This record gives sequence, structure tokens and C-alpha cells, in this order.
Amino acid sequence: MAGGPVYPISPFPVTAGDAFPLTYVGAGSTQDTTNMLGVADATEVAGDGILWHLVFQMPPTLPTGTGKAFIDSRVNATTGITGLNFQWVSVALTESPDDATMNDEGSVDIDASVPTGADFYQRTKLTLDADTLVGGEKVHMNVEVDDSAHTVASATGLDIFIMWE
Repeated sequence: MAGGPVYPISPFPVTAGDAFPLTYVGAGSTQDTTNMLGVADATEVAGDGILWHLVFQMPPTLPTGTGKAFIDSRVNATTGITGLNFQWVSVALTESPDDATMNDEGSVDIDASVPTGADFYQRTKLTLDADTLVGGEKVHMNVEVDDSAHTVASATGLDIFIMWE
């Protein structure tokens, strides 16, 4: 049976100014306000590098299915790309995260023109198979900006969680 979501328990903005807590306020009513992980627009980002370090606590028993990172995003723009790279590792409670090697999972390009119009939610999925998800362990994940693909002229809001499908 598919399951989740598992949200990060300690999101940490690594690159000050490029990553920040973002209260996304859309153009509509007050129900249009969402707290998200912020990524600066392309003119502000200093270059490639880690934006966010996320830690997820896996449930004791994992659901069946394929573990995926779900990236829900919002941007107040209708053109441009938010380019992100993901690295992660599963760490047991008897291991030090400092000794763990991050595994490259891949990249996603969030296209502000899809769907048409600003302020829409957009969902991107990334299969987590660069390491093995293990029940009871902590997943450490780095979200990096891909400066060569980052062209959007507005801050992007991210909501990242893990689900199985």
C-alpha cells in the first residue's frame, strides 16, 4: 500500500540569501498564503551550491511502493526555470551523518510556464533510488541550485516531502 507523506523535521537554509523561509502570498484571498522553503530568483542566486539541508524521519515500517520526493512549488512568474539538484543518504541512529556520503539523485527543472499563469501549484516527482530508504532511519537531503538552469525572475516556494506510490 502506498503511503506518506513524510515531511522534513528540520529544514535548514544553508546559503543565506539564496535560501530562506518564504511565506508565499498569492494574488488572491487570505487562503492563498503558504509557508514554504524559499529559493531566490535567478538574479540573486550566487551560483551553484546547497540551498537547503532537509532531514526526514522515516516511519518504523516503510509503506510498499516506490519512495519518491514530491516537490510542490509556486512561483509568481509565467516564464523561467527553477533548476534544482538533489542528493541524499539514509542514516541509521547508530551512524554519524558526518561520515555518510551523499548520493546524487538527479535534477528537476520547475517550469514557471506550466501550468499557464502565476501562483499555481506545480508538482514534480523524483524517484529516490540513489540509496535505500530504510524504516526507522533518517534521510538527509541536500537541495542544490543548478545555476545553469535557473532562470526564473521571481522567488520560488518549495514544499518537499516523501511519499510512496
